[in-house]
Amino acid sequence: MGHGNKMEQAWKLIERYLERATQVVTLLQAQSREADLLRAVAARRLPREGRIEQRGEYQFHGVGCAATLDGIDIDFDFGPEGRHDGFDAWRLREFASNWDEFLELQDENTWVEQLDEMARLGWIHSPRWEPSPHLRYLTETGAQELATHRG
Repeated sequence: MGHGNKMEQAWKLIERYLERATQVVTLLQAQSREADLLRAVAARRLPREGRIEQRGEYQFHGVGCAATLDGIDIDFDFGPEGRHDGFDAWRLREFASNWDEFLELQDENTWVEQLDEMARLGWIHSPRWEPSPHLRYLTETGAQELATHRG
């Protein structure tokens, strides 16, 4: 596979990752009737772990959540004000392991290279926002680029 194809695969996986994180958050918000999930867990209004309807399960950890939804595993950390659209090399590599089609992306060094290239091109940035300063986020240009890769 060439560099271009790996970048296509990376965009496809990032899109799936962001969609799945949003699904988990939306379902948990609806189920718990809580907008700020981390605050709800800290205040014990939402159990630290449990089921997501009949579709899977979740477990909050630190400033993040690990979940299995419809057989797909995801782990994401929250950013400021409940944002859940951040990612890093480790989380993307772990998420890639859900599918054989992303075999080439199941290496953390590959993700470090892909994310560094995306940052160099201005598609993602690392604003170092609390409570998860390690996360990267799409820039406006990156969101436009992602839209061109939607299949």
